[in-house]
Amino acid sequence: MRGTGKTQIAAAYAREAISSGHGVIGWVNADTNLDLLSGLTRVAQRLGISDQIGDTDEVARSLREHLASLAAPKLLVFDNASDPDIIAPYLNSLGSTRVLITSTDRRFAEVGTAFIHVGGYGRAESVHYLNSRTGLCLSLIHISEPTRPLYISYAVFCLKKLG
Repeated sequence: MRGTGKTQIAAAYAREAISSGHGVIGWVNADTNLDLLSGLTRVAQRLGISDQIGDTDEVARSLREHLASLAAPKLLVFDNASDPDIIAPYLNSLGSTRVLITSTDRRFAEVGTAFIHVGGYGRAESVHYLNSRTGLCLSLIHISEPTRPLYISYAVFCLKKLG
């Protein structure tokens, strides 16, 4: 389900990795193959790995080799991944690099070692979140279940704007 906070959870994990001394943190939008290759190229460029010819497949291979050669802890996030078959070739030979994949596609459960389902809020969670963030008592409002946390956060924003 989109809007449940997968990217926010991944970002919090990445911030924690930075705080704990990870030497490399790479963030790649993996919605399409083009986005994935562009993102891997940007990570490679930030690490000083580049291909003069502009071959993105070569850059991705060089990045994998570089990450595998580093002793320092590292994290590579593939955000909004849409197809395990597109991601799979880039997961090989990463050495000790931790990989975090956010996706709405349950087939990714077969790719990794841990799969965490991030669902929507129930009515009680939604009302509690709205009340705690706005200072209002909104127990009588209608909230359908499950509610996407992103929508609830937007509702908080709107309620605060309205005063």
